[in-house]
Amino acid sequence: MATIDDCLRNQRQNGILAAPTDTSASANSSTSQTKNSAFTPAVATAASASTGTPATLQIALQNNTTAANLYAYVTGLDLNNNNAVWMLQSDGVTAYYPANPSANQQPLQANVSIVVGGPGSVRKVTIPQLAGARIWFSQDSPLTFLLNIGANGPGLVEPSVTNPADPNYPLRWDFCEFTYNTTEMFANISYVDFVSIPVALELTSTDGSATQTVAGLPSNGLSTICEALQAQQLVDCAGWDQLVVQITSATAGTSFLRALSPYCGMIMNSSLFANYFDPYVAQVWSKYLSTAVTIDTQASWGTVSGQVDSSANLTFAGVGSFPKPTTGDIFSCSTGAFAAYATNTDEMANIGARLAAALNRSTLLAYSSQPDGTTSASDYYQTTITNHYARIVHAANLDGRGYAFPYDDVAPDGGADQSGAVASGAPALLTVYIGGGGASGAAAAAKARSNPIRLRDMARRGRQLVGGRQHFRRSLPSPPPSSDEEEAALAMRETMSPFLNMAAVDVDEKALLQARDRAMAGTESVDLEKGQMVMTKVDTAAPLAPTTPDLSARFALLLHQALLSLWVAICGLGRSAWALVPRRVAAPVGAFCNRVAASPAVTAASASISSFVSSVVKSAAASAVAAMLIRPLVIRAVLTGAVLLVTYAATAGGSAGASPMLASAVATMTGWVEELTGTQPAAALVE
Repeated sequence: MATIDDCLRNQRQNGILAAPTDTSASANSSTSQTKNSAFTPAVATAASASTGTPATLQIALQNNTTAANLYAYVTGLDLNNNNAVWMLQSDGVTAYYPANPSANQQPLQANVSIVVGGPGSVRKVTIPQLAGARIWFSQDSPLTFLLNIGANGPGLVEPSVTNPADPNYPLRWDFCEFTYNTTEMFANISYVDFVSIPVALELTSTDGSATQTVAGLPSNGLSTICEALQAQQLVDCAGWDQLVVQITSATAGTSFLRALSPYCGMIMNSSLFANYFDPYVAQVWSKYLSTAVTIDTQASWGTVSGQVDSSANLTFAGVGSFPKPTTGDIFSCSTGAFAAYATNTDEMANIGARLAAALNRSTLLAYSSQPDGTTSASDYYQTTITNHYARIVHAANLDGRGYAFPYDDVAPDGGADQSGAVASGAPALLTVYIGGGGASGAAAAAKARSNPIRLRDMARRGRQLVGGRQHFRRSLPSPPPSSDEEEAALAMRETMSPFLNMAAVDVDEKALLQARDRAMAGTESVDLEKGQMVMTKVDTAAPLAPTTPDLSARFALLLHQALLSLWVAICGLGRSAWALVPRRVAAPVGAFCNRVAASPAVTAASASISSFVSSVVKSAAASAVAAMLIRPLVIRAVLTGAVLLVTYAATAGGSAGASPMLASAVATMTGWVEELTGTQPAAALVE
């Protein structure tokens, strides 16, 4: 780690902040964020440029959370002390330079926990000029920082959200980032690793320029993001719900702790999002085999063009080549195709940043000019395969801003800032609102954004489906049938009439029950096919004429319910008993069933039974009561038999003859049900 940039890269990838070995590097050669776009929130005035920023700066920390105990920590590399690891002690003024330890994982030798105070409290601290600086904060419990042996001073081991063994893992904490050097104060909120506690920023200047703000998340922002990730999982089943981390306590129950970024999720689970971006990248590479992609570096290198060559590399003539990136490369923006290059390092990093941003936002296929091809942020995240975490995070933020991936500061010239940054060459005060909401406190943090977010809108655009079926809320009626559906229903009615004596339109199998119940309440009826009571609309405009109770219908209903209850009991006992059969018994039984199923006599008997059942039902159709009683029971018997066979296959199906017997029996039952209803429920059940 020769340079500050190397140290900051190691900090982001490994969570360890250490001083560079090259102490001759310029104190202002780097910032904690490589600004990759034309975004310039503020420009240093002539006075500030000539004199530079003050040696120290005050930062105000305001507790907008509901936590009674809020702890803050400030870390960084001291630009005016050989880039040494620096921490702020608990008094908010005194510097602490930890010594290089004799072994790894050693505790700090100073108190660096800054107590902010209860809700609404403000604590001001003073910082020197720093690089790679972060302001950490935790609710209710202090954080633990450790020290490792370093080449040029200690390595500060920072809290981790990807190491369950870290003592900070179960705690509720977060951070924001800043760099303060002789040129400017540059600060931003960051969701590159995870989302937890909302943060808002406000930067005032001494040169009279306007106050800059970053609104951050509302107080319920974490819940909104976690629920939206879970909703996205229902849409594409890519693993977005695994980014949601929950915690359970005896007093508060289960709650959301944080939402991990996809890259951190992949660190926790290496199989997560495996090959997720591959189809999209394949389309991009195919397009640029015959078409050039143009990259505006927005720097001294100007505009460069590249094309996929015969080696499947995206090559920019005279600069370098990028291999096809993996999903991990895209989410991390720093590995594989987007790692540091030995040749033309800075220019390749600049081009790589724009390619990585376009892939995360899924704009590289639609726009061959990057980043200026897009006209606004509404062009981002519009495809099925995209960084939905970044999309959801931006949608949840009150002003739509915040680093959701490392190169989220890439933007077209004159484009809107996406990174959630503030910067000034003449800074006066940086205020960090922990819990969001700005100066007005937590009440403002709870406000909805001007365009309210609906979770269904945060699922994938154009695909409001659940499990491949159109989803309707249970409280709403189903849509009216189309003319095609009405014609199909009429055709089915005509097909079934020979079996169910439905030739007369005025008669159906519920007629007797409706007549029986009309005089009593007129609000309920019995659906024999479903075996349940259903509500029906009754015209109460005219009084109902008294009717004589139909005793035969009542008897049929009682008998039907009694037989149904008996059948359910038998089926339940049968399934329970068969599940207890030992495998050593089930195996020979299966072999015997296999021989029986192959017997021609069984095949002939099955055909005869099927024909007999059909003739019985046809004969009984002449009686409305008999049809009402027999047909549902026969259908239930057939389907229950198929269920029992499936249960048999699941519990003892490893035996030699189980599968052939199952196929033979269910095929026979399928014929019976086809005779009765014209459908194939048994076949559908097996599939």
